[in-house]
Amino acid sequence: MVIAIDGYEANIENRVGIGRYAYEILTRMYVIRKEDLFYSHIFFRIYLPQDPRSDMPKETDWWKYQVVGPKKLWTFIGLPLAIQKDRPRADVIFSPTHYIPRFMTIPRVMSIMDCSYLSYPELFRGKDLHQLVYWTKYAASHAALIFTISEFSRNAIIKAYNVNPKQVVVTYPGLNQHKGMGSIDNYDIAKHYILSVGTIQPRKNYERLIQAFSLFLQKNKQKFGTIDLVIVGKKGWL
Repeated sequence: MVIAIDGYEANIENRVGIGRYAYEILTRMYVIRKEDLFYSHIFFRIYLPQDPRSDMPKETDWWKYQVVGPKKLWTFIGLPLAIQKDRPRADVIFSPTHYIPRFMTIPRVMSIMDCSYLSYPELFRGKDLHQLVYWTKYAASHAALIFTISEFSRNAIIKAYNVNPKQVVVTYPGLNQHKGMGSIDNYDIAKHYILSVGTIQPRKNYERLIQAFSLFLQKNKQKFGTIDLVIVGKKGWL
């Protein structure tokens, strides 16, 4: 079995959001294939518009990178042409992003994190919004299967794109246990704290989070004493 993967987002330098998700998915696939003989019949072909970064999984006889162009209009031109040309022919295409390669007869599987761009378009940059609205609509209507990260997002996808509920599967995000933040004693954080993890950008609704935390303090300060709100994440667009 040959699985073709769109590795574009996993191979970027500053991985946030979907980039981090794509990278972790690829690295875990690599580890599972390497360690579990049950999957020894599966071969991976990862397509990139530029050379793999140094922290990407290393090539083996069952894990190969294909660097093809052009980088511009990747899912329209470079990626589908390369997949169609390569042999043996891929059995399935996995895109860990909102977009899938066009003009393909091979089954395509994709990931959609959420549909916030439809509910709150004002929180997105113009170019990003256009791609998310129109490219995701095409992808959702042509994908054989859609992965998402919560039941809320699953319901939103089904409603927005009128897809068969059986085609939308919830796969909850995992935790990379090899990159812990260490002991809490290394940080100036109270014994009791509320942790929020996500890219620092407007659509994460931190303003409302801080308001909610203020109300929580008013009702619970006597019970817990000092409580901190800890916000962790890479800087996105601001």
